[in-house]
Amino acid sequence: MISRIYSKILEGISLEQAIDFTVQDCIHDNILRDFLIKHRSEVVGMLLEEFDMEEYIKMERRDSYEDGKCQYRIHVIHTMYQKNIPAESCINMLDEDADFVNHIYQLCQLHPDWNDSNLFDAVESN
Repeated sequence: MISRIYSKILEGISLEQAIDFTVQDCIHDNILRDFLIKHRSEVVGMLLEEFDMEEYIKMERRDSYEDGKCQYRIHVIHTMYQKNIPAESCINMLDEDADFVNHIYQLCQLHPDWNDSNLFDAVESN
C-alpha cells in the first residue's frame, strides 16, 4: 500500500487523497478487501497519522543502493564466469561469499543466454 500511496503523491495528489485512492484501489484489486471495507476509516486515519514521506524516501534510497551493489556484484561475477575464471578463483580475487558466487555460476551454466539483469531477477526472487 505504501508504494501505491507514494506513487500517487508523485503524481501530485495530496497525501489524504492518495491514501483514499489507494484504499479504493486495494478494495477493487481484492487486496485485503473485506478488512478494508470493514475498517476503511480506521485504516485511512492510521495511515494519515503514521505515513512519513521522508522515512519512506530514505528506505527507498537504501533499497535502491543495496540493489545497485548487488547488480554490480552479479555483473563482475558474470564477467569472470564468461572469461572462464574458475569460481574458486573468483571467490578469492573478489573476497566474495562462496555460496553467492557458486549460485551465480550455476545460474550462468543453466542459462548461458542470460544477461546481468536476468541473473539479478533470479537472485532477487530467491
